[in-house]
Amino acid sequence: IEGMNVGLHGRELAYLPDDVEYTRAVLRDVSEKICVNMDRVRCTGYSRGARFCARLASELSNFVGGIAPVAGIRYPDPNNSTRPMPILAIHGTNDAINPYWGKGDPSYWLSSVPDAVNKWAHFNQCKYSRWRRKTEHVVLYEHYDCIEDASVVLVMIEGDGHTWPGSNAFVESQFGHTSHEIDANTIIRDFFMKHPEHSACHTAVEGELCHEAVKR
Repeated sequence: IEGMNVGLHGRELAYLPDDVEYTRAVLRDVSEKICVNMDRVRCTGYSRGARFCARLASELSNFVGGIAPVAGIRYPDPNNSTRPMPILAIHGTNDAINPYWGKGDPSYWLSSVPDAVNKWAHFNQCKYSRWRRKTEHVVLYEHYDCIEDASVVLVMIEGDGHTWPGSNAFVESQFGHTSHEIDANTIIRDFFMKHPEHSACHTAVEGELCHEAVKR
């Protein structure tokens, strides 16, 4: 199983199915069957799923209003997002699969986590940055005063591996240490709650989910 279609720099891999179109179709189908608040469509994922969230932020920004990648933040090149994108990235410094300082698998992981985060902050035109130590091994880096309040936050976990913080599902010998100083689920929820609605659909076209939400 190849997994989600996302390669180097968040680009599409020609030999895999079009997962962006698949995601669009699934969301359209779900929105037709149940009530969906189109202002609160978000993406979070782990590892390759995290990288795919970054791709959706670029390719489906007409309805994705923020992303929270865990162990896999990337900056798409090119970045086709049509609006500022709130970003929360969570990453361990001892991640051996997607290394924090980059230079991992050359087929998809070259740049560092700070580089990807800084590029998103530049894209969102954030004016200021600050950092603080949240716990003994957890440091928060925040880029703020951005366009449309689309802040970019990096949660760096010193000594953590390729894991989901707060989880008990990871084998340390395979993935490295899992931090329990924070809970990724809670941090992600709180971040999305602070960014409850995204900006207007700048490039929405008839038939797109975002366009239909605006039309209502």
